Amino acid sequence: MINLSKRLKKLSSIIKPSDSFADIGTDHGFVPFYLLENNIVNKAYIADISKKCLAKADKFFAGKFSKRAEFILSDGLKKFDENNIIPDRVLIAGMGGLLISQIISASFELAKRVKEFILQPMQGPEYLREYLLSHGFSIDEEYVIFDKKYYQIMVCHYTGTVQSRKTYIIGENILGDTDDKSSFLEYNIMYRRNIIKELKKSNSMENQRIKDKISLLKNEINIFEEKKFAKNK
Repeated sequence: MINLSKRLKKLSSIIKPSDSFADIGTDHGFVPFYLLENNIVNKAYIADISKKCLAKADKFFAGKFSKRAEFILSDGLKKFDENNIIPDRVLIAGMGGLLISQIISASFELAKRVKEFILQPMQGPEYLREYLLSHGFSIDEEYVIFDKKYYQIMVCHYTGTVQSRKTYIIGENILGDTDDKSSFLEYNIMYRRNIIKELKKSNSMENQRIKDKISLLKNEINIFEEKKFAKNK
C-alpha cells in the first residue's frame, strides 16, 4: 500500500470513482497508482511533458496495472486532444495557477467535455479562480489543506455560464478540515497586517502607490475576516 503525503491523500480522496482518470504533470505517479491500487478508477492516464518524469513514474509502477495504466508524453492535454482521449476526471496539481489555466485554455474544447477537474495550484489561486469562472466553469467544491504550507484545491466542470465575483482571493464555500480552514484565514489576515506595518514604516507614505497598496490589503483583510466571522457564527 502506497503511503501518500497529506496533500496527495487529500487530492486522492476528492476524486470520485471513474472509468477513466488523467494526472497531468504526474511527476512521480503516486496519485494514479493509489487510485488504481484501491480500484477508485478503472483506467489511469499518467501524463507529463518531461520524459524524465514520465520514466520515473513508469519505474515506480514497475509493470503493475499494465492493462489499466497508460503513460503519455504530453504538453498538458494536447496529446489527449490529438488522440480524442477524454478522461472522466482530470487532476492538474503542483504547478502555478497561470500555467493550469493555460493548459485548460490550450485544449479548451476537450476541457469542456471532461466531467470534472481537480485543480491544485501552487501559487496564483486567485488568477485560476477568475479564469475558470470567466470562461464558463462552475467551481463546485473548494478545499484548503495544510501540509507544511497551505494549498487550495478547486473541483470544477464546464457549464458555459460565465460568472463574476467581487473577489477571487478566496473561494466562496471552503470545505474540509476545520482547523486547516481556521488557521488559513488567520494566516492570511496576519500576513497582510504585517505587510501594512512594514509599508507604514516606509519613508514613502506620501507615495500614492503605497497608499493604494495599503488600501487593497485592508480590503483583503476584511474579506478574510468576513469568512472567519461567518465560519464562527
